[in-house]
Amino acid sequence: MILTLAVALILMVAVAFGLMFVRQVLRPIAVLTRNVEAYGRGEKILHPTAAQKDEIGFLSEQFFEMTKSLSKFRESLSEANANLEEKIAARTAEVSEANRNLIVELERRAQIEQRLLQATETAISASQTKSTFLASMSHELRTPMNAILGFSDVMANEIFGPLGNERYKGYVKDIQNSGTFLLQLINDLLMLGAIDEDRLEVTESEFDPRE
Repeated sequence: MILTLAVALILMVAVAFGLMFVRQVLRPIAVLTRNVEAYGRGEKILHPTAAQKDEIGFLSEQFFEMTKSLSKFRESLSEANANLEEKIAARTAEVSEANRNLIVELERRAQIEQRLLQATETAISASQTKSTFLASMSHELRTPMNAILGFSDVMANEIFGPLGNERYKGYVKDIQNSGTFLLQLINDLLMLGAIDEDRLEVTESEFDPRE
């Protein structure tokens, strides 16, 4: 009988110790294990309900506080990343807008340069046409003008006989003066054409300024 009571007492003590072991050791370890696995999956962490004063309770509490700190750090990091991405997006938009404006400006300048080039080519062609026309016209006018001046000189000097009427001499003089003036204009046109075509030659000579 005493042996039976002793065995029963031992069994009760063993069961009590087992329950205490499960409550004090195995259950907190299981909760800690689930929290570690949940944290690894990014899930919510359970707060340890038993306020144990031993090492396991301390470890569970510290792990929970660490996860809270890491969660706050992750939130701060996510917010910083969001702000950074927003700034990057804004800056990228500004750079893109600046690039578009630069492309538009370059295209505009290219069009202006093209128009200037066309205008320059047109002006060169017009200048060449003008020079050719002036040279041709001046040569065509110079020949008959020389003839007019030559014949008027013959008439003014009465080489082939008197003119008869004195008024004719005045007319001949007017013809000579007008012809000389017109010939000078023609020579000036020829000189302008030579200047445009870089054919004008400068002759150097010494002279007395007082004269």
